[in-house]
Amino acid sequence: MPNAKRRQVSPHPRGRLRRRVDKTLRFALDMEEPLNDAMEFVQALRMIGNGMAADYDDNGRAIAAVARAALQRLDTLEDAWSGLIKAGQRQMRIKAAKVG
Repeated sequence: MPNAKRRQVSPHPRGRLRRRVDKTLRFALDMEEPLNDAMEFVQALRMIGNGMAADYDDNGRAIAAVARAALQRLDTLEDAWSGLIKAGQRQMRIKAAKVG
């Protein structure tokens, strides 16, 4: 194939890895603020439900229960998010040690 375009390859494998890991970590860090916001909103909803239940409003217990379940799911998501960040950092250290 004449004039076939070749993919430019970085002369340093560590540079390619760093770019990939940096891109992944930037994506994960971009998720931090919306994740924290969602957790705060659900936390507020739980407090509202608990306040309503304290005033003997039966609907408050249902609201608090749904908020509690949502918080558990968000905690699971936050754990996965933290794992992604740690894995990226660990991968970068491992590869840097092998290359460097």
